[in-house]
Amino acid sequence: MDESENNSEDKEEDVSDLGTDKKGMSLDMYFKVHGINLEMRKMRKMSMLKEKFILPIESKQWVMQALCRARKKYKGQIKLLHFTKYKTKKQMMRNRPLHIPEVQFRKLIQYWRLPEIKAVSEKNIENRSKQTCPHRMGSTGFAIMRNQLRDSKENNEEPSRAEIFTVTRSNKKGKEIDPKSQSTIDELKSRIEAGENHEDAFV
Repeated sequence: MDESENNSEDKEEDVSDLGTDKKGMSLDMYFKVHGINLEMRKMRKMSMLKEKFILPIESKQWVMQALCRARKKYKGQIKLLHFTKYKTKKQMMRNRPLHIPEVQFRKLIQYWRLPEIKAVSEKNIENRSKQTCPHRMGSTGFAIMRNQLRDSKENNEEPSRAEIFTVTRSNKKGKEIDPKSQSTIDELKSRIEAGENHEDAFV
């Protein structure tokens, strides 16, 4: 099939039932338009987990954060392997993950193709490209790491920005980190050892 046929096919398939998508529609508005209740979904997920596990009430926030991280990572893998690498909707559908029903994957493609969603994705890519010292936390949030650092201290003192930077840019598996991150960590340690407080050293 030549490129013109692919283009015509894509144009035809893009006439989806997402007729309400308008330029500038926010994510919140998108969810409202399509009847997506995020809080209800969270409640259903928590109920499903309680059927399988004994979970104390105080674990709810941690469990929901873990679920969100896992979902974000999973969705990113699906997008990378089954959406980004293909040019046409037909190719995407032909190579869709078999454990996702066709009707659901079609909706997912339509969502990822919305102009405002593509704009957010492109902005995130641009922002990541500007990071000179990328963190190595994966899907672990900085808030969780901050709490872990605070809990590890005898006086439960809040960790400084220098401490958070060092921990989130270091590699726990002993692998080398990028030169820029390593030189910044070395400079922070040198300034702190020279007598500067943690916050001043970070500036």
